[in-house]
Amino acid sequence: GFKDQLCSLVFMALTDPSTQLQLVGIRTLTVLGAQPDLLSYEDLELAVGHLYRLSFLKEDSQSCRVAALEASGTLAALYPVAFSSHLVPKLAEELRVGESNLTNGDEPTQCSRHLCCLQALSAVSTHPSIVKETLPLLLQHLWQVNRGNMVAQSSDVIAVCQSLRQMAEKCQQDPESCWYFHQTAIPCLLALAVQASMPEKEPSVLRKVLLEDEVLAAMVSVIGTATTHLSPELAAQSVTHIVPLFLDGNVSFLPENSFPSRFQPFQDGSSGQRRLIALLMAFVCSLPRNVEIPQLNQLMRELLELSCSTAAPFLPPLLPSALQDSSTSTLQGSSWMNSYS
Repeated sequence: GFKDQLCSLVFMALTDPSTQLQLVGIRTLTVLGAQPDLLSYEDLELAVGHLYRLSFLKEDSQSCRVAALEASGTLAALYPVAFSSHLVPKLAEELRVGESNLTNGDEPTQCSRHLCCLQALSAVSTHPSIVKETLPLLLQHLWQVNRGNMVAQSSDVIAVCQSLRQMAEKCQQDPESCWYFHQTAIPCLLALAVQASMPEKEPSVLRKVLLEDEVLAAMVSVIGTATTHLSPELAAQSVTHIVPLFLDGNVSFLPENSFPSRFQPFQDGSSGQRRLIALLMAFVCSLPRNVEIPQLNQLMRELLELSCSTAAPFLPPLLPSALQDSSTSTLQGSSWMNSYS
């Protein structure tokens, strides 16, 4: 019928060498997908295959690649089963191949394809059920780097964090996804950072990478984005774990939390542990204003002492200006701080 002919034309456009026709095909596919019960499961399977291919186009077809990523996100929210069945497994395999290439010393073309895969994973994460598949893939990728199974480069870790931040932004639309992302991703990032900050007889390349300004700033961005839209009730649950981690060294809620020594960023003289205070600040400054912060007096005292020490200058560069402004208003809003002003 007419629908079959229309779909056939759309799929022909998606395979045409012309960038303009491909863009028309992508936009038309998105419009058709928004019509209830118009596309059959076979149509969706074909559509997913085309979007997967278009998501890995070379740089000279950047506009089509971006459009394909946007279409994947739009349609995945409407047809999560089709994308979970046909796109996520392909991306998981692509990520595994990318890890293998990174292990062997990647070539520029393979590195670019790996980056496209990370972006596609975040783009498709627009439905709670898909987030529960794609988020573990990205976090597992970070743990593979952590275990030394791949060449540790700051650019790769930053690329993963950028995908995580984009995923966190998409999760903000859904309270369930927002909380799942927060309670899954944040402990993982903190565990990796804490492990990297521990003293080693022979410092690894990864340890240096995770403590670089650019990488910590990327983690700060993920933590802030994942926290800012939490409900006060859920934020209150999270704050009871994260603040004691930094003040008391309580690592019980972190995955793989067997560390060689205690985590004491405020007492420890090492710059590695002190640098991670930026992650705490990103979390605290992104909390809803009506969330009570446990051990606030102690936290304020430690931060004031830190601000007077030579270790303080590294904090502002790691915190985006929006977080710094939030930090000022959050801390000035506390009754403890007012008593000292």
